[in-house]
Amino acid sequence: WKEVATFTSIGLIIGPLGVVWYRYLDKWLPGTAAKTIAKKLFFDELLWGPFFTVVVFYVLPLVEKWDHQLALSELKEKFVTAWLGSAGFWLVFQSINFKFLA
Repeated sequence: WKEVATFTSIGLIIGPLGVVWYRYLDKWLPGTAAKTIAKKLFFDELLWGPFFTVVVFYVLPLVEKWDHQLALSELKEKFVTAWLGSAGFWLVFQSINFKFLA
């Protein structure tokens, strides 16, 4: 149950912040034209992607009671690979999201 509680607590942080982020993004860059979607993808990966990656590789370990240095080491080791991998994976799905669900 510890893992469930940990992921629930992170979800309670990320979920509402994600709603605010995507509402702001849609307000700031309204529409579903290809150029607008490209801008949304760019800013989503430039700003939200790193934030989410930090939460997963730094905040989550802290919630699990890791030492600060160990969590920071985990973040430094995995950040770039995870962020770039995430960007490559989610671009397709976010494109669909921004086109049809925005």
